[in-house]
Amino acid sequence: MSEETIHLKKNDIIFSEGENDHNLYLISSGKVMAFLTHRTEVTPVAYFKRGDFIGELAFFDKSPRSASLVCLEETILKKYNYQQSKSQFPDWSITLAESITKKFSDFDELIKNHGIRRKKTESIKPLSIEEQRYYYGLLKEYKGKAL
Repeated sequence: MSEETIHLKKNDIIFSEGENDHNLYLISSGKVMAFLTHRTEVTPVAYFKRGDFIGELAFFDKSPRSASLVCLEETILKKYNYQQSKSQFPDWSITLAESITKKFSDFDELIKNHGIRRKKTESIKPLSIEEQRYYYGLLKEYKGKAL
């Protein structure tokens, strides 16, 4: 697969919720937070670190991004271009991946709309109002540059 190395700084937005970027990323170093926004409320949903893939759902099912991602520290990503990579997979593997990611996307949407209840498990700590304002501002600036 064709890959490109991307060096990002702390607070750089990788992509935003709803974007039609279908590339796949592998974190070589650094830490990333995935978050959702509802109006000005920012809710963290996952943290990723070295060795984690990000963007795999959109890579296989070509759906818009389901969350926004921000670098929590200097981060190096390997970017796998969707257009260049898809020709390297057999048709059946693409069909299988699309089927699996559709199921994950449906489950992701269910959680977004209805939440999930867990008993006696540690959940992701919510952000303070100041942190929410900060990340919302970063996302707003990122979207302003994209327009």
